Amino acid sequence: MRTQPQIDAIQRAIDRHSYGVYELGKHDCAILAADCMMALGCPDPMAEVRGYYHSARQLSRLLTSLGYRGKLGFVEAWCERNEYPRIPSWATQVGDLGLTRDMGFCVRTSRTFISIASSGLLVSVEPVHSWAIQWTQ
Repeated sequence: MRTQPQIDAIQRAIDRHSYGVYELGKHDCAILAADCMMALGCPDPMAEVRGYYHSARQLSRLLTSLGYRGKLGFVEAWCERNEYPRIPSWATQVGDLGLTRDMGFCVRTSRTFISIASSGLLVSVEPVHSWAIQWTQ
């Protein structure tokens, strides 16, 4: 169970993304998720690719060039390196990581998983894959 300071850290990371213009590589669902993971004290999951893509095609090519099998392979590798287990979405808590059916990154809040839509707005989504992220601070 997360403590209130942990929940507050996640919320601050989400709040920083509440009013941005959608821009791949700067203000997108992957950057939101990465910033939330870092708020929990995790290493930056996007460190290898942050700032190096500006389109979905560029991100796909970049992940392939780094040896990942798409976004799912990328997230699986990061979670495995950090020993974050895959769990069913019903077992998640605030700050856990997910991927949607269309491979959008999402983060668990107190009520639902959220992501950033191409409109730039935060939206509620349903993950098809999820991982338990441990608090490390």
